[in-house]
Amino acid sequence: METESAGCVMCSRSAARRKFRTSDNTTNWRMRRRSMGAAGGEGNGRKSNPKPLINIVYCQPAIKNWTGPRRAFSLAAIQAAIRRRGRDLDTNPMRRHEMSRHPTKVLLVVAMLLGVVRLAAAADYPERPINIVVPFPPAGASDVLARLIGEKLSAEVGQPVTVENRAGAGTVIGTTYVARAEPDGYTLLLTNNGLAVNATLSKALTYDTRALSAVAYIGDQANVLVVNNGVPAGTLDEFIALARANPGKIAVASGGNGGSSHLALELFKMRAGVNLLHTPYRGGAPALTDVIGGQVQGYFDTVSSSAPYVKDGKVRALGVTTRERSFLLPDVPSLMEAGVPDYDASNWNAVFAPPGTPGHIVDLLNTKINRILAMPEIQERLKSYGITPRPEKPEYLVTFLDSEIKRWAAVIEAGKIESY
Repeated sequence: METESAGCVMCSRSAARRKFRTSDNTTNWRMRRRSMGAAGGEGNGRKSNPKPLINIVYCQPAIKNWTGPRRAFSLAAIQAAIRRRGRDLDTNPMRRHEMSRHPTKVLLVVAMLLGVVRLAAAADYPERPINIVVPFPPAGASDVLARLIGEKLSAEVGQPVTVENRAGAGTVIGTTYVARAEPDGYTLLLTNNGLAVNATLSKALTYDTRALSAVAYIGDQANVLVVNNGVPAGTLDEFIALARANPGKIAVASGGNGGSSHLALELFKMRAGVNLLHTPYRGGAPALTDVIGGQVQGYFDTVSSSAPYVKDGKVRALGVTTRERSFLLPDVPSLMEAGVPDYDASNWNAVFAPPGTPGHIVDLLNTKINRILAMPEIQERLKSYGITPRPEKPEYLVTFLDSEIKRWAAVIEAGKIESY
């Protein structure tokens, strides 16, 4: 039996315009052929179309020389056939005319093939290193977390996990990089609550924050309102009374405009009904230094940063910003507990992936990260940083992120915080 064949889509060995026998012992030209998208067919009352939309032909040497996973060969052949088909349409007017007669069919077939390629490739995930992008400089809290989680994740998935710092523009540079990456599970984002704030505050966004694929919630820690020892207020009630008696005169520091300490302050002003003077600093360390020195009266610092100074008696803690007390300062009430209604704000960290990341990849990563968060040694490390680990499903993170965006949008509007 004799058969017509096109060239091999993998190695470009040309068999066009020649005949070969399928029973020939010469394996170099024993071809395998798949025809995708041919019209008609037996039993449907229509004439079969012998010209397929996508013709996939490959030879035995191409199979033998394939170095990737065996089951991925046919997927690579499909991709090669699609690329060749595009070149054929550019150079062959007759074939271009033929394809133009079936535009819907062409789109359906190509979409189907590309979907098959993506799903089948994801089935082997992960086959290569995973990169965790941190939108902050090295040595910060998110960077430390990423390296801690990444080391354990590498052991869980059997592939290297790298951490890449892409800082700048208030986390927008690193987040944009991930948002534009291929949704294949090999590029992840470990970030903090700034992600939700930037959805309203940043003018530079070119991505939809809610479109990011939620992977895993890592954990959170509280801020704490600390005041200089010379402030005549030993409790939160006394501080609120002092602020109401001196509107706009009590200076409260922040680590910078739009940061977590600034937003915690603005939320406090809203919920407690007080007028405090916001005093921004270039970072948290100088802000805390000036609270201790009395240049400013208060500061919403992270619990992990201020706890040693509270215990040493250098500053006074009036309340933590989360609904529950912090394990680092168990004797300090929450602001809600002390009488500020509906006050709940935390510094949280979570992992996201590019929009459109397949669900089973998200689920696998979520399972692995939650397993890591349950490890006793990881819990101890996180708690040493003041973080309460909270393993959650992706669905929780989706809902949580949406609520955070809405919460901080209202605070930003009420506080008239300028976008950047």
